[in-house]
Amino acid sequence: MCKKIFSVLLLLVGVLSFSVAFADYPKYLNGDRNYILGTAHMGLAQYLDRSSLEIVKAEHPFYLIYIEYLSVPDADRGNSTPTSRGAHGFFYDFDKQTIHIYSDYLKNWSFCNPEGSYAEGYESAYMGDSVFFMAYGRHFYLNSKYWGREP
Repeated sequence: MCKKIFSVLLLLVGVLSFSVAFADYPKYLNGDRNYILGTAHMGLAQYLDRSSLEIVKAEHPFYLIYIEYLSVPDADRGNSTPTSRGAHGFFYDFDKQTIHIYSDYLKNWSFCNPEGSYAEGYESAYMGDSVFFMAYGRHFYLNSKYWGREP
């Protein structure tokens, strides 16, 4: 019985420490509100450059938005020096409530799954919703269970 309780407590500590670790990424790069945290995973953060946001297509229900980002390794440990710059394209289908992301690094489009894992596009969906908010002042996803934070 004690072994089960200890295992549960150990699991809780692990989950809580992960939550705290994720909170260590600064929301803005070097305090500059033009560079907002778009995604972060395993120490690497991508900060979206608000000034680069470009609405390429806005014909409801379809929207296409491009934005540049800065990659910052070890951002969770205090590093704030970008090592590279890139761009993402986001294609939105409002009626279907879907987002696809174009990665300039991978040179392809992929589906952003807001209910999936990191590998399935959860973080990209979160970033896509934030970019839509920056462009239009409202969240893309109609379902309020998806984040609801303002960038």
